[in-house]
Amino acid sequence: MINTDDKNEFIFPFSTCESPNENGIAQPYSVLVNSLSLFIILYFLYFTKKTFNFLVLFTLFIFEAFHTFSHFIHLDNSIQVNIIHPTTYIINIFFHFSSI
Repeated sequence: MINTDDKNEFIFPFSTCESPNENGIAQPYSVLVNSLSLFIILYFLYFTKKTFNFLVLFTLFIFEAFHTFSHFIHLDNSIQVNIIHPTTYIINIFFHFSSI
C-alpha cells in the first residue's frame, strides 16, 4: 500500500513495526514467531484425520512457510504478494469445505 501523500508514505514491508536489516535475516523476530507457527501447524497436521481439515492445515502451512521466507529475504518485485494472496484464497476455500 502506497500513500501518495508525501508526509505519510507507507511502503510495505519497509515501514512496518520491525525494520528490515540490510544484511542477514531481514526481519529476525518475525522469522522466529512465524517459525513457531510452522511447528504448531505441523503438530496439528500430524494428528488430522479428515481430508478437508488436512487440506486447510496444509495450505495454511504453505502460506506460513512462504510468509516466513518473506520475512527472511525481501524480494525486490511483487512476487511475494502475488504468491501470498492466492494462497490465502485457497486456504479460505478449503476452510469453507471443511466446515460443511
